Amino acid sequence: MKTTWIYTLILLTAFGLGLGCRKRVEETITAEPPLPPEGCQIVRTIYKTPTFGRAKNLILAPEIITLDDGSKVEVSQVGDATYQYDTQRRIVEIYDKLVEASYRRYLYTYKNNSLIQDYESANPSLPSYYTKKDTLILNQQGLNVWLNDAGVPQTRYNSEGQLLGDGPRPDIRKYDTGNLTEQILNATWIQESGQLTPLDYWLKRFAYNLNRP
Repeated sequence: MKTTWIYTLILLTAFGLGLGCRKRVEETITAEPPLPPEGCQIVRTIYKTPTFGRAKNLILAPEIITLDDGSKVEVSQVGDATYQYDTQRRIVEIYDKLVEASYRRYLYTYKNNSLIQDYESANPSLPSYYTKKDTLILNQQGLNVWLNDAGVPQTRYNSEGQLLGDGPRPDIRKYDTGNLTEQILNATWIQESGQLTPLDYWLKRFAYNLNRP
């Protein structure tokens, strides 16, 4: 399948406990970062996007790349994220340095049955500094769950740990050989006879080219 649109160019650097992990991963054009080599962890990602339509002061380190169909596109850096892990190889910090001295930082603190997420961001073009703290409830598998007023988990996963759905709606995601193939999104809910009922839905279906990684 030819690539006619570039969403994000991600340059990955992976490090691990073994000596064979200390190498730079080749550049990849993809909408999502690929998995690191076995036994390695991604410690840095550089995000690039097309420069077309961007202000000159937002273009950083521009370069020309060639897409699968042979066309050439100029891209520039929009983010440079670094990742920190604890001794159990769990993510504890994501720091994303953006253009014009903007940044986003996520800090994670792990408890027995919960995960505390601290978030902060700053933008020099805005007079505000934003912070937020969330506490996420985890099940025995370490997966995030949503509890109702009675404290009963409402989030459901399949045997592979993939999210099926949560809240009053039953399974709203379907998978085929590990790939998400269907998802239902709701924006508006009303209370009817003590039950939450959706007024609308957005059905999304996904197809995959299995000849590409």
